[in-house]
Amino acid sequence: MISAVIIVPAAEREAVNAALELEGYGPGNLSVPMRGTVRVESEEQATHYGFHWWIGSEFDAVSAIVESVTSDAVIVHDGEEETRIGFELFDGQAGDHIYVPVDPRLIEGLTMGLGELATPGRGLPYAPIIPHPSEQTWPVLQLRGEDVVPISLQANPQPLIDVLTVFVANQGLTQEEMDGIVGAVGSQAGNVVRIADMIPASWKPYIMDRATVEALGYFGKRE
Repeated sequence: MISAVIIVPAAEREAVNAALELEGYGPGNLSVPMRGTVRVESEEQATHYGFHWWIGSEFDAVSAIVESVTSDAVIVHDGEEETRIGFELFDGQAGDHIYVPVDPRLIEGLTMGLGELATPGRGLPYAPIIPHPSEQTWPVLQLRGEDVVPISLQANPQPLIDVLTVFVANQGLTQEEMDGIVGAVGSQAGNVVRIADMIPASWKPYIMDRATVEALGYFGKRE
């Protein structure tokens, strides 16, 4: 048996599912919401959909059906009878969670601005905000170390530009760092950008892992 993962853009989900069902594979295979190749909890935030399949000799036929509908499918398989592959592969690639403290006056604007790049026009945040029980301690954005932003061709970068401009005015970001982020967004439209690569250099010393934020009292725990 082959362990395979197939991921397609959200816009192609129904067409691929229909094509698979027409050939006797289905229905509704593509049911796992994803952002790029990273699983997400909310379908509203999905830019892609995927599924894991233990499959035998039909693998080539299924792959051909998917690829006949979309050229943007991601198809990964182990090729042998190895059992440890599947969505675990993508979760492993996504890495552990990282946490970035952000000025509470600006954190919502930042996650909404990033959300507008991935899911334009939906008014959805990109990453969850984790508050601290103490109002004196900044909240953090929860990200995956290898998470990605699929920058839509329809993305409106202005909300992100607006909040980054405020960061610069408050000396929380240099103009050079802002220009680099905005430039990357403009040049990478239609592509997938690793979120960690968008974190400005001056913020990187403040990035924390899960153990650290828990020890600091986030998630309702206190020191």
